[in-house]
Amino acid sequence: MHVAPRRTAPVPFGYSDEVWTGVEYQVASSLIYEGLLDEALVLVDAVRSRHDGYRRNPWSESEAGHHYARSLASYGLITAMLGFKVDLPRGVIRFDPKFTGRNFCCFWSHGKGWGGGFKGSDKKGEATAEVLVIEGTLGATRIEAPVPVSVISRRLGDEREGRPGPCPS
Repeated sequence: MHVAPRRTAPVPFGYSDEVWTGVEYQVASSLIYEGLLDEALVLVDAVRSRHDGYRRNPWSESEAGHHYARSLASYGLITAMLGFKVDLPRGVIRFDPKFTGRNFCCFWSHGKGWGGGFKGSDKKGEATAEVLVIEGTLGATRIEAPVPVSVISRRLGDEREGRPGPCPS
């Protein structure tokens, strides 16, 4: 990664003029975890503006070839916005969503399981959250969160049996 004012590197080297979206997504995720949400969103907007369907393919952030895996670092934005941190050896999971004043449902995963996280409010208007375990286990004995959290286990297909799916409608 190199910056040259006239786009000519003093010593040419491979990949010197490429923009690596995977690195940009990783930096944006780290900014969110550090509490710099506005700065992160500027960075993500810059990436998405380059891959808007007009200038570049929005489904192939080409780096070292099309559909290159480094762009999968965008997944880190999901966990960062959910405020999801996992310490499986200590049995601790943290949810601290960066969405304020809104209900939302978001995917989570780690090495022992996956599911959804939902933030909403109860009948009294108090903030609450649900952590849905769809496959595997939560892998934690303690959940840290800014609101009360209930853990619910569901399996895929439960909604066909009359039980709600991973995200309330």
